[in-house]
Amino acid sequence: MKTLGSLSALLLLIATASILLTGTRIASADSPFSTQQVIIVADGTAVRQHALGPGSVRSLTEMAATLHTKQPITFMNTDAPTAPVGPIRLTDAGFTAIQDAIEATFKAEAPEKPGDLAQGLTAAFEMLGGENSANGSIVYVVAGANEGVDFATMSTTVSPLVAGFADKKWTITGISLPGASAESDAFLQSVSGKTGGKVYSAAGTTGFKDLANAILTGESRWPLGSVGERALKPEELYSTTVSIIPGTREKTLLIFKDNTYGSLRLTNPAGLEVSAGDRSASYVSETPNLVIWRLIDPAPGDWKIDARGMQGQLSIWEYSTNPYSVTFKQQAPMPLHKTNSIVAIVRENQQAVHLAGVRVFANVTTLDGAQISYEMNDDGVNGDAAAKDGNYSALIPPQAAVGTYKVRVEMSWPKYSYTVSSEGSFVTQVFPQIDLTMVATEQLEPGVRARVATALVHIAGSPYPISPEKLFVSLGSNSGAVEVEPRRLFGNGPASEFDVYFTPSGEALHSMVVRMSLDYAGRVYMESTPSRVLSSILPVAPAAPVVEAPAAAAPAPVVIVPPPAPAKRELPVGLIVAGVAILAVIAVASAYFLTRTRPYGYLYGESDVPLVDFANLKRQPVMAFLYRGLVKGSELGIPGLEGVVFRFNKDQIDLTVAREFSTVRVNNQPVVERTAIGNRTWIGARGRLYTFLTSRNPGENPSPAD
Repeated sequence: MKTLGSLSALLLLIATASILLTGTRIASADSPFSTQQVIIVADGTAVRQHALGPGSVRSLTEMAATLHTKQPITFMNTDAPTAPVGPIRLTDAGFTAIQDAIEATFKAEAPEKPGDLAQGLTAAFEMLGGENSANGSIVYVVAGANEGVDFATMSTTVSPLVAGFADKKWTITGISLPGASAESDAFLQSVSGKTGGKVYSAAGTTGFKDLANAILTGESRWPLGSVGERALKPEELYSTTVSIIPGTREKTLLIFKDNTYGSLRLTNPAGLEVSAGDRSASYVSETPNLVIWRLIDPAPGDWKIDARGMQGQLSIWEYSTNPYSVTFKQQAPMPLHKTNSIVAIVRENQQAVHLAGVRVFANVTTLDGAQISYEMNDDGVNGDAAAKDGNYSALIPPQAAVGTYKVRVEMSWPKYSYTVSSEGSFVTQVFPQIDLTMVATEQLEPGVRARVATALVHIAGSPYPISPEKLFVSLGSNSGAVEVEPRRLFGNGPASEFDVYFTPSGEALHSMVVRMSLDYAGRVYMESTPSRVLSSILPVAPAAPVVEAPAAAAPAPVVIVPPPAPAKRELPVGLIVAGVAILAVIAVASAYFLTRTRPYGYLYGESDVPLVDFANLKRQPVMAFLYRGLVKGSELGIPGLEGVVFRFNKDQIDLTVAREFSTVRVNNQPVVERTAIGNRTWIGARGRLYTFLTSRNPGENPSPAD
């Protein structure tokens, strides 16, 4: 019968009430919570009823002990909930033997009166309370098909107990075994959901991977990074590489697989195979569904993983413990329509450092969804305040819209194909501005005070009063005095309009700039007007003309003009030189254009659809002649490649990108001005992926050029 029995249910309710009352007394004690605990409660009957059950439990225990580095693990079998195993840690000398003993209990003969999950949860709650466990402690409940349990009744019975878990902020996480029933899954959803937990499937590779990510995220660590994933056949060999950067303290590889068949081989950058028994350099644990390889202080470089004789889904993930991180420096709002600087901090063990051989990029997502990549530097140029201080900076152009811009900062080691990233954002808003209206600029009389300009301080057209001492005027010369008088309606408070008076001390030209400095939106903000020229040079009166008496007229001399000599017909020297120069230019230009390499190669879309045949590209005759070895992206008619230029040379093809199209990536790397491309090069733009080939794909009909 699928029932707990009235007497059993009554006893459980009494026990639950007693435990909850005891837990309340513990929670109100003066001593603070100690540490977080991790408990695994497995339904012994459900584990035995499926061939993959014992292996799934072992995989769960192994992964929990590997990723929960700060909490010990305690294991409970519902067949004997009062005899838990643990707490144990992965680093314990007898951890493997304990795992063997736990697995053996599921393969042994079932007890005459097996327990149930209600008793296991009760024992777990009592243990957490007795250990004075801290908030965030986790109980993993492993359940599956169990014909002897009425899960609906059990869910109602343990409801007060589950509420106690929620009050203590202890999370219940459900693990659904292979072949689990719908009733058991509904039970896990009920008890886990009330405590803020989730349910993960132990069937296949996805559930364990999602659980591993949840554990890492819960401990404020970066989630798993994908190494490779594929569905394999027994005769297939699968190889992939894992890049390890300098300074890595520990690299953990988690290999999820569908079955136990096949072998895995790991070699270091020197090509030497890592021995599973070499505990000084590595730790390996193999369960039916999971292989865990921990590398301690690994050598930097590319490590290789080979999988042989495996069938089904294989999924490889990695997690690193290294001292390096990069974070976007949050800053005060940025003024609109102005060039601004953004900063990312590179740290080693929380200390800002400059790293040689790394590249840092800030990928800014605009309000309309476009992504623009800016390379950041720590060289003291282009917006960077100080060289080699660990603060990497980049100048970004003026933004035209108010809002929040998302930023993803990526630090990469091109030599090791490894990237560390973080997320951030910055905000743009309207800031105060100065409008300067000139009143008088010329013929200012020395020694005479004159109003030369009116300054208006406003925000998007609305007057913004400021204190007069926040506004000052600078002159490019010292020959005069400047005064600023606020236009106030009353009192001595701030003003938004100011009159500027100038008293020149002599005749000269003067450059004048009005500046404003104030604290606004949490930052020191300075604004300047364009330079204006004032003239105190007075006009010079014209001198009276001097009239002289005419001199006495002298007799005109008699001039005898000889007859003109006959003209000789000769070509002008300038015309001859110009003709020779034109012929020389034509000869040089013809030699240059005729020696340029003709375009070649093909561009394919994401579905291997040919898009461009460069050799037979229809071009304007003038463009084809002037740019014989060069094809502009605007000639291709492909979205995202308008700012790209293909340059064809005899030995290589160069691809250049205009600055406003800096989001174009080649082989998943941002293009900085120019890069070389070749056969099978990937070109990404605006979310689309194109492939450049030097020859057509096999099986396609050849073009006339071929």
